[in-house]
Amino acid sequence: MKYFPIKTLIIFLVLMPAVYISGVFLLEHHVQKQYASDIENLYIGDTQPLLEGRIRLKDAVAANIDTYLRGRQLNPLGIKADVLVLAGNQIMIYPAFPDSDAEALNPLSQEQVASNNFRLMNEGLSVRVDVSLARGSFLDVGIIGGYLMVAGFVFLYFYRAGLRRARADEASRQEEIHRLREAENQHYSRIMLLSEERKRLAGEIEQTRKNLSEYRATASRTEDQLLDEMIALEEKVNMSMALSEELRRENEALRQVAEARDTEKQKTGKKSAAYGTVDKRFKTLYKQTLMHKRALDSFMGLTDDMKIKAEEVIKQLDSDPSGADVKRKVDLRKSREKIFEVGFAYNGRLYFRNMDDGRAEVLIIGTKNSQVKDMSFLDTL
Repeated sequence: MKYFPIKTLIIFLVLMPAVYISGVFLLEHHVQKQYASDIENLYIGDTQPLLEGRIRLKDAVAANIDTYLRGRQLNPLGIKADVLVLAGNQIMIYPAFPDSDAEALNPLSQEQVASNNFRLMNEGLSVRVDVSLARGSFLDVGIIGGYLMVAGFVFLYFYRAGLRRARADEASRQEEIHRLREAENQHYSRIMLLSEERKRLAGEIEQTRKNLSEYRATASRTEDQLLDEMIALEEKVNMSMALSEELRRENEALRQVAEARDTEKQKTGKKSAAYGTVDKRFKTLYKQTLMHKRALDSFMGLTDDMKIKAEEVIKQLDSDPSGADVKRKVDLRKSREKIFEVGFAYNGRLYFRNMDDGRAEVLIIGTKNSQVKDMSFLDTL
C-alpha cells in the first residue's frame, strides 16, 4: 500500500462530477446552437402557400418543426428539445394550441388566412430553442461510462506504476542483503587467511627461538641480532592480530546489519500473522459481534491488561448488548450513524454500533489520548 495512488483516486473522485457537468453542458450548448440554426432556416418553409392563404402560418411552422425534430438521431438517445416560436406581439405560433370550437365551426376564408399570415410574418417571428439531456438516458449513461472508462485506465496505469516501484524496492533490498552477506563471507575468508598467517608466524617464532639456542651454542650469531629478529617477528604477529581483530569487528557489524534487515522482514510477517490470528479468534468466539478492521488494528496496539478489559466488553456485547455499560451516545458532526461509547480500564474507550440484523459492530478501540483521532475516524462512517 506504500505506492497505492490514493491521490490520483481522490482527484478522480473530485473532478468526475465537474467533468461530467461540463461535458453535459457543452453537449447541450452545441446541440442547442445546431437545432436553433436549423429551425430558423426551415420553420417557415415555402412562403407561397402562406401568402395565398392555403395553409395557416402556425400549421406550417408546426409541420416543419415536428418533421425536423422527428428526423434528429439524438432525440431517441435522450436529447429533449423545447421549441418556442413567437410573433412580434408575443403571439405564440409554436407549439400551437388546438382550435377552439368557434374556430372549428367557422373556419376563416382563404383571404383572411393569407391576411393573418402576412400580418404575423410582417410583425416578425422569433425562435427560442431549449435543449436538455434527460438524466438516466442512453446518451447520459454513455457519457458517464466513457468518463469512468478513461478514469479507470489512468488509475490502472498509476496503480501498475506503483506496483512496479514496490517490486523494484523489494528487489533492491534483497540485492543489498545479498551484497552484505557476500561481504561477510569475504571478510570471514580473510580472517581465516590471517589466522593461518598467525599460525605460520608463531611457528617461525618458535623456530627462531630454537635457532637462537643453537646459535648461542655455536656462537654463530650474536645475541643482539637474534633478539632484533625476534622482536621483528613479534611485531609482525601483533600487527597480524590487530588486523584480524579489526576485520572481525567489521564482519560482526556487517552480520548485525544483515540480521537487522532479516528481523525487520520477519517482524512484518509476524505482525500480519498475529493480526490474522486475532481476527480468526474473534470470529470464532463472538458470533454476534463484528470487528471492524480499524478495531482490530487498535486492539493490537493495546497493552496486555487493556486487551483483557477490552475483550470483556466485547464478550458482553456478544452475549447481551443491552447489558453493556454505555457511557454516552456519540454526537458526530458529519455522520448520522448511531454510535455508542463504552469505557473500560479507567481510560479505555470502545465504540460500537448496532446492526440491522441484531448484531453489534465494534468500530474502534482507543484511550483518552487517542479520542480526537478516534472521533475523526467515526465522522467518516
